[in-house]
Amino acid sequence: MPLRKLAGRYQPGDSFLHRLDPRTKIFSAIILGVTVFFLESLWHYLFFAGYLLLAIRAGRIGFWPLARAVQALAFLIALSATLQLFGAPGTPIWEWGFLKISDEGLRVALSLSVRLIYLGLLSALLGVTTSALQLADGLEGVLVPFARLRVPVRGLSLMFTVSLRFVPLILDEADAILKAMRARGIDPFEGSIAERARKLVALLVPLLRNTLRRAEALAEAMAARCYDPNAPRTRLYQPKFTWRDGVALLSVAGMTALVMLG
Repeated sequence: MPLRKLAGRYQPGDSFLHRLDPRTKIFSAIILGVTVFFLESLWHYLFFAGYLLLAIRAGRIGFWPLARAVQALAFLIALSATLQLFGAPGTPIWEWGFLKISDEGLRVALSLSVRLIYLGLLSALLGVTTSALQLADGLEGVLVPFARLRVPVRGLSLMFTVSLRFVPLILDEADAILKAMRARGIDPFEGSIAERARKLVALLVPLLRNTLRRAEALAEAMAARCYDPNAPRTRLYQPKFTWRDGVALLSVAGMTALVMLG
C-alpha cells in the first residue's frame, strides 16, 4: 500500500458531517474522546458503538478508511492490552510459570482495546470529513478564548496548517524514494533488524534533507512577503453555525450525558 494512502486522509464529499462547521467537529471530537474514558458498563460500550455507526453513516465513509485507522493503532492496542492482561491484579484464570492472567486483567485489557479503537474511529471521522485548511480554521476558532490569556492562537494555527500541508508532501516524497530503492533491488522492510536499520537510514537521510529544503523555501517566501501571523486576517469562506451543527452538538451532549449519568 502506498504511503499516501494512510489513515485519516481527507476525502471530499457532501455528507452531513462534511457540511458541519469545523469548530463543531473538533469540539465534538474532543468531548467524545474524553467520554470514551468514562465508558464502564456493557451498555455504555454498545450505545457508543451505535453512536459511531450513526456518525459513520452520516459521513458516508467507506470501510477502508476506518480499517486503516484501527490498523494504525494495532501495535499500541496490542501492547496496551498485553501489559494490562499480564500486569493487572485479580483472581487468576490462567497461569504458566511467572505469567498469569487474571479476570480483572482480562476485563481491563478488553475495555482498553475497545476504547483505543473508538478513539481511532473518532480521529478517522474527523480527518476524512475535514480538509487541512478547515481543521486549521476550526482549531483557531476553538482556541480563540485562550487568546485573552496571551496564547499565540494564530501562530499555533499557522504551525498546524503548515504541518498538515507538509504531511502529504513528505509522504509522497518518501513513497518516491521507496519506489526508487525498490527499483534498484533494495527493500528497506526486508532482511534482519540490522539490515533494515541500515536501509532505513538511506531512506530517512534524503527525506530529511528534502524536508528541510522545503521548510527553508517556505520560510524565505513568507519572509519575502512580510507575513505576520499575529496580524488580523480575513477568510474567503467564513465558517458559520447552521441547524446541522445544533443537531450534532445536541447529539454529542446526549451521548455524554448518557454515559456520565447512566
